[in-house]
Amino acid sequence: MADLALDPNGRYTYKDYLSWPDEFRCELINGVIYDMCAAPRRVHQDVLGELFDVFRVFFKGKPCTVYLAPFDIILTAFGT
Repeated sequence: MADLALDPNGRYTYKDYLSWPDEFRCELINGVIYDMCAAPRRVHQDVLGELFDVFRVFFKGKPCTVYLAPFDIILTAFGT
């Protein structure tokens, strides 16, 4: 985060997030930056694989798709 000269106590928008380099791994939740580690550990990958299998089987034939690779997701509260 230091390379970007961002205030860790500041509040940011999704537009700000889109301007940051891909190498800057973070999550933006309610305007707050949360650092992410550079690479997940083996146990994390094991758990991820098991969960992916369970979800993939559950959603087979349903109008949902399960993805394993990371990509941006924007969640908004219903009724707002």
